[in-house]
Amino acid sequence: MKKLVAVICLIAFFATMSCVEGRYREREGRNEDRGNYIKTESFESFDGIKVARLLKAKVVKGDKFEVTIKVPERYKDQISAEIDSENNLVVTLTGEINKKRRDVFEAEITCPSFVRIIVEDLSKVSVISEFSAENMELSAYSLSDISFKEQLKVANSCRINAESSKIKVDISVESIIINSLSMSEVNASGTATSLEVEAHSMAKANCSKLIAKTVKATAHSMADVAVYADEKFDLEAGDMAKIRYSGDGEVIRKESGSMSSISKR
Repeated sequence: MKKLVAVICLIAFFATMSCVEGRYREREGRNEDRGNYIKTESFESFDGIKVARLLKAKVVKGDKFEVTIKVPERYKDQISAEIDSENNLVVTLTGEINKKRRDVFEAEITCPSFVRIIVEDLSKVSVISEFSAENMELSAYSLSDISFKEQLKVANSCRINAESSKIKVDISVESIIINSLSMSEVNASGTATSLEVEAHSMAKANCSKLIAKTVKATAHSMADVAVYADEKFDLEAGDMAKIRYSGDGEVIRKESGSMSSISKR
């Protein structure tokens, strides 16, 4: 019986030491996880976030400026996380990438605030926490994606640029400018004093749930735009484009091109 108790105690001891060792390695910023490699880096500060090359990142609010990246072990020497000349945290992979079906390319970014997000090259950023800023810029390129789980609060202005990508945001803002290009899809909801939206080349901009006072909407080349205004509309639809509008706003200008349509919902 005493031997059995001793064996159990030894097993418990080694299990505890294994957990402690694992936690220590994690604090150091490097750990292995089922064939994946994890690296954590901390920074004094950064203003913007830039994510590229297949990474799926989430942004959470916290007091520190930090990023944790998880990639397959074979890419551990290709991880890059640095601050660029515009004080953006740039998270990407270098060199050649041959992604397999079950490969994990993930990042978690922690910061108290940011003023811009730039996503490109098949990457995705999901903002999990509620953030606020004086001004904001959101840009997605090359089949990338930006989304927000909570409402983004912007005191002054927000600019959104999407090219062959998707952006979804619930926002409270004074002024918002949206450019949706090349089959992009922008979905904006929330409130704004003024909205200016332009869509080209089969792009979509669905702002029907963004309650704005004044709206200027332009759609060209088979683009599709939906807007809402309480006070004033300025609407222009180019060839084969479509604009749908709703709300009690007065239409002060309405111009439409060949095979285009402007209609009230």
